[in-house]
Amino acid sequence: MKTLILAALLPIPLAACGSSGGTAPARTETANQVYSGRGTITAISAGEVSIAHGPIQGIGWPAMTMTFGAGGKADGFRTGDKVAFSFRKSGQAYELTALSRAS
Repeated sequence: MKTLILAALLPIPLAACGSSGGTAPARTETANQVYSGRGTITAISAGEVSIAHGPIQGIGWPAMTMTFGAGGKADGFRTGDKVAFSFRKSGQAYELTALSRAS
């Protein structure tokens, strides 16, 4: 008798759990948002570039010096170069999507 009661109650908790119909949760609009700024390169190291930049309005950052993953985009640049750049969040870091010389 105990088995029959347990079997009769088992579908209820499973039905209450429901399913999302196999769809993934919606991404936030900012997940792939690209931001841009202008600044001066202060350091270049293996795979990273530090840029002293002005405020970045789209993300709410004040002027500061920030290190970005460069992924080879800093090749040919030197410390002191004035640059225009674009970036996006990648995990817990920020990665450059574009880097060019600025006047």
